[in-house]
Amino acid sequence: MTPIISLKDVWMIFGRQTTLKNLSFDVSRGQCLAVVGESGCGKTVLLKLLIRLLRPTKGSVWFDGVDLSTYDALEMAAVRRRYGFVFQMAALFDSMNIEQNVAFPLVQEGKLSFSDIRDKVVEQIRAVGLTEAVLKKKPAELSGGMRKRVGLARALMLDPELILYDEPTTGLDPIMTAVINELISATQKERSVTSVVVTHDMTTVRHCADRVIMLFPNALLEPDEPQKIFDGAPTEMEHSDDPRVKQFIRGEVGERLYMNN
Repeated sequence: MTPIISLKDVWMIFGRQTTLKNLSFDVSRGQCLAVVGESGCGKTVLLKLLIRLLRPTKGSVWFDGVDLSTYDALEMAAVRRRYGFVFQMAALFDSMNIEQNVAFPLVQEGKLSFSDIRDKVVEQIRAVGLTEAVLKKKPAELSGGMRKRVGLARALMLDPELILYDEPTTGLDPIMTAVINELISATQKERSVTSVVVTHDMTTVRHCADRVIMLFPNALLEPDEPQKIFDGAPTEMEHSDDPRVKQFIRGEVGERLYMNN
């Protein structure tokens, strides 16, 4: 079966800084892939490449067997309707209430009546564990965890094949982190979607992921070293012999305290 996502020899260079170096991997349909690594290793840049908000300096990004670079703007807009994107800070529209925020993708599409859209909004809000009481509230009236749930509800409105999560548990307390992790896992199982989760949180990796890729900052690599230093199941990662992987999992400082990078 054709992978839903393929990266082929992807480089991302900004001026003199190489953020992604010769990165290749496939993502199978129905898989939940976690991408981890310390700040500066290119995780968020990778997400932007997957949805063609950025284009690779070299190499190619493929979605469902087609090179994204071959699409014009209108075609790419249609392809993006097959994606859901859950932003790090939810990225809700402050001037809109929650109902308007969640309805936004379907309103833009313009295919359903107002009543049908509202029914869909209520369905998705309930699916993420919220009630209709939040619909008339503004984002500023909700907690961080509730805003994250609203962001997920909005991402689900077009029934995406692929959901991209950018640090979905950042800034949340342990209980709300567990709630968001459970929602990611439940969405994965109940909707048979493919998920790519960028995270620092090993709790999220252990709870949600079928597979985990760890990237390392290019500035800290030897010239011939690959940037992808781990690719496997979360349980395999726990037993990796690579000291960089061990250090990340355990949150150890080690010699990095004395480095200038």
